[in-house]
Amino acid sequence: MGDVNSRGEILVHAVFSNAAYERAVIVSTSGEPIGITIPNGHVWANSINERSHVAGCTQAAGVSHPFIWAEGKLTDLGSIGPRYGEKFSCGVSISDEDVVVGDSSAPTIRGSTHFVYANGTMFDLDAISGIELDYVVRINAKGQILARDSFGYVVLLKPR
Repeated sequence: MGDVNSRGEILVHAVFSNAAYERAVIVSTSGEPIGITIPNGHVWANSINERSHVAGCTQAAGVSHPFIWAEGKLTDLGSIGPRYGEKFSCGVSISDEDVVVGDSSAPTIRGSTHFVYANGTMFDLDAISGIELDYVVRINAKGQILARDSFGYVVLLKPR
């Protein structure tokens, strides 16, 4: 997956033949690559905002968590699903205010759940929206979240 912001910074997923782990790379407008890595694990990045902050997920020792990368620092966002038995969670999109939406494999009656992370707290997006979601697509600058529900309809979730 890749993304680009309006400043022309390109976010790509990279696999190097001499590296044991996958990583994310931001190609700046100067052409200088900036690697996003963790020790002994994979990094998958999905979205870059206008402040050059990135959302995605890391995987190490069989555990995947969503992250925000900003100013050279990777912050693990934790998990929506310890109470659900979550195995995989990933940030899909990041707004310019660093609100992250993503998907989680937390086993529920629906099969999975989705999250929104804002101001240091992760919320169950399915529970607060009252909609059984299939997956989330994007969050915009207004905080509106584009998703698909379990019936295949496209939905636009608006903050209150």
